[in-house]
This record gives sequence, structure tokens and C-alpha cells, in this order.
Amino acid sequence: MEQTTSSDADQTIAIDWQAFAQEPGKGILPQVSAPDVIGRLVAYLDVHQGQQVLEIGTGSGYSAAVLGVAVGPRGSVTSIELVPELVTRARGSTTRASATSNCSLETVAMAGPVGAFP
Repeated sequence: MEQTTSSDADQTIAIDWQAFAQEPGKGILPQVSAPDVIGRLVAYLDVHQGQQVLEIGTGSGYSAAVLGVAVGPRGSVTSIELVPELVTRARGSTTRASATSNCSLETVAMAGPVGAFP
């Protein structure tokens, strides 16, 4: 299991990167960043317990899961994705991560063509 460290020095976030990164029979998915990259991102964003986070571009859902652990049960993460297949896959992965870490994660599908803004 890959580990990613949050901005809180005492807290280690352990999320199974391979559960998000690998598709049986297909190998590593292109929508997944390396765990150390996500760890640095969370540290740079200075995410803390109880915050609300909006992520644009869910991809595999791995970043949302790590952010969900960082914000904890009093915080929430909403992640938005345009690609329906990624939404479906990420919802399954983030639902499992949310149940394990007791945090609020929601993956939202956005309708409309890529590049179209309201």
C-alpha cells in the first residue's frame, strides 16, 4: 500500500494507490498521479481537518480520497468530472475510501461538452 502524508505532521494518510491506479487487464490508468505528487499537492494546499474542498477533474478519484482523509469527518470533498466512465469508476473507489476513513466524498458528473462553461 502506498502512503501519502498530509500537511499535519502527526497524520499519515494511507490510501491504497493501486486500488485507484490499476484496472484489471489494463494496467496503470493514465488518470492517476503518483502518491508522492499527491502528497506534495495536499501539503502545498495546506488542507486541514474540517475544511471543504472542491476538486476539478476527478480522474481516478485518488486525489479526492487523500483529500477526504485530510479534511476528516467534519470536512467534505466534492470532486467534479466530465467523463462518465471516470465518474462511475471513481464513485466506486471513493465510496470505499470514504467508508474506511469516515470522511465525506462526493463525485459529481458534469453534463455538456468538454470546454463548455455556463
